Amino acid sequence: MKLQLLAAASAAAALIALPAAAQTEAGRWSFSLETGADFPVEGELNGARSVQIPDFGVINPDFAGDAVIVRVNPVNFNDVYDTAWAFGGEAGYGLSDNSEVFGALRYSKASGSSTQFGRLQDVETTQTAVINANFDDHEVWTLDLGYRHYFGEGNWKPYMAGRIGAAFTNGITASFSTPGGELAENNVTFYDDSWSWTLGADLGVDWSLNERWSIQGEVGLRYISDLSDQTGPGLVNLGLAELNKDSGSTISAPIMIRGRYTW
Repeated sequence: MKLQLLAAASAAAALIALPAAAQTEAGRWSFSLETGADFPVEGELNGARSVQIPDFGVINPDFAGDAVIVRVNPVNFNDVYDTAWAFGGEAGYGLSDNSEVFGALRYSKASGSSTQFGRLQDVETTQTAVINANFDDHEVWTLDLGYRHYFGEGNWKPYMAGRIGAAFTNGITASFSTPGGELAENNVTFYDDSWSWTLGADLGVDWSLNERWSIQGEVGLRYISDLSDQTGPGLVNLGLAELNKDSGSTISAPIMIRGRYTW
């Protein structure tokens, strides 16, 4: 047992003591696979609204002729969505010993949940009912082009990176209901499929295992611009056709680990 521990310690020491591995050189290509978590920081899912529907019968025939007021609470992405899990791939091309350009494709998914969306108030009786909303998953594909710069020499090299690109967000649907059944709108298009632009920056460290393989760990910030404000008939009937105008942008903080091969 002691001999096995000694052998393992010797192997670890030899790995740590490897000579500097010049992985990033002009003209060398690399390919990476990555996975990690994307933490929500900021982003408005929808703003506050207050609208009056002269005849609620268009929503529920049992209330034909009744006027109601729909009051919507402001909702942030992190009110509904928790941490997203992400994975992707990257191809890089060395410009020098300490710099490279890269292209990256990443997919992330955050599970949706329920939130108190607002209140429904009868104009005549002033009675109110809570409106609950249940949102489906938030799925995003991003395609980025970027530049990464390494500092120092040796097996451990910190780096900074910047990236810009495009993001495709799958359409988000939601179901709205009140406890008493006055409102029941299911699978409403809350956001249509959307193309947005994205901007990001990363700080990380590269650990070279040898001339070919390395491991990278990084933390970053990502901005994705507004989503499409095209909504479904369920929101239109509620007088909320412009609920998502100028909304849908997000800021998140991804923490990723990447396995990289260079040739």
